Amino acid sequence: MTDNTADATLDTPLLTDASGKIDQEVLQNISVTMSIEVGRAQIKIRDLMRLTQGSVVELDRIAGEPLDRKSCW
Repeated sequence: MTDNTADATLDTPLLTDASGKIDQEVLQNISVTMSIEVGRAQIKIRDLMRLTQGSVVELDRIAGEPLDRKSCW
C-alpha cells in the first residue's frame, strides 16, 4: 500500500487549473506561519526580569551563522 497523500493534495481543484497545472496565483496567496530562530540562551528568571529595551543577551550562535527556519502549514 502506498501513501499518495502529497500527490492527492496537488490534484485538488483549488490548486490546479483546467489543464491540471498548479495555479501559481492560488499557491502564492496561501498563508504560511513561519518562525526564524536566531539563537538560544538559557538564563535565570531573575535575569530575564531585568532585561530592558536595548539589553543584550548572548546567544549560542556566532554572528553570521545561518538562521533556522521553521514553517507550519
